[in-house]
Amino acid sequence: MEVLLSCMSSSPIDIVKRTNVVSDITVVNQCSNDYISKICTENGYRLQIIESSDRGLSKSRNMAIRYASSDICLLCDDDEILYDNYANLIESAFEENPDADLIAFALDYSDKKYPKKKKKIGYLNALKISSVQITFRRNAIIENKIVFDERLGAGTGNGAGEEQKFLYDCIKAGLNIIFLPIYIGKVIRDSSSSWFHGYTKEYFFNRGWVHKIIFGLFFACAYNIYFSIAKYKLYKSNISFLTTIISAFRGTFSKK
Repeated sequence: MEVLLSCMSSSPIDIVKRTNVVSDITVVNQCSNDYISKICTENGYRLQIIESSDRGLSKSRNMAIRYASSDICLLCDDDEILYDNYANLIESAFEENPDADLIAFALDYSDKKYPKKKKKIGYLNALKISSVQITFRRNAIIENKIVFDERLGAGTGNGAGEEQKFLYDCIKAGLNIIFLPIYIGKVIRDSSSSWFHGYTKEYFFNRGWVHKIIFGLFFACAYNIYFSIAKYKLYKSNISFLTTIISAFRGTFSKK
């Protein structure tokens, strides 16, 4: 199996060690250089380093998938620590679930809660999956020409949502996605988000636009209302409910 790790202006070797990678790995480091690929070995495993001046998390994900060589891949960020046995857990899960094209695992992260049993992932529960939970059979992704939407994700100015669009495209292609309550690592957020700067008009405008990309116009309108209601306790001291609705709908109907 292979870890696909995205980072920015970092030392790939240091990140590999800090993340506790004990498998093959492709690191996409977005920096000032252009498409320099280095293949070496680290702790007996294949380490491929790709440096690119392109910006955007979705571009990084797509590049890593394109240059990867293993059948089973795990998406990873530079703020994770993988558990020692993650590779065995992932490989065993795919062996025990031969019909699964993608498997979402659990990571220790803040107060995030997961189902206690195996679940099939569909359109509704796909909204709760983070990209760093996702593993997949690379051939299934390549053969179905599925990519991360490069209009979405950190570095685009449009906020997040790239993993939901990716999963929706997988579901539309007929791929089988499951969740397993198996912990493969933990997330350590020691810095501020690169895209989230509070619940502002701009935030809800961008969410409205992202919802249109993911759901289409009709369902985006319905989801805008649900989203504003679901997040109310988090933003009520900073912005009114009506303002969030208006901002989200403006985003949905914008042509940016």
